[in-house]
Amino acid sequence: MCIGMPLQVQQMEADGLGAWCEADGHREQLDMRLVGALPAGTWVLAFMGAARQVMSPLEAEQRVTFPIETTMA
Repeated sequence: MCIGMPLQVQQMEADGLGAWCEADGHREQLDMRLVGALPAGTWVLAFMGAARQVMSPLEAEQRVTFPIETTMA
C-alpha cells in the first residue's frame, strides 16, 4: 500500500512543471507534470516527490486526520 501526503501548493515554478508545496511545517518541491500547473492554495496528494492527484480541502483534511495503523510481522 502506498501512503501519500496531502500538501498545499504554495508557489509554482515558472516552467509550470514543479511547485513548492507545504503542510504542517513540511515543505517539499513536487513534480507537477501529472496534475498540471495549479494555483496557490490548491491541495494535492504527494507521493515520491510528485503530485499524483488534485484534492479538495475536505479530502485533504480527512487524509491528514485519518488514523494510520501499522503492523509489523
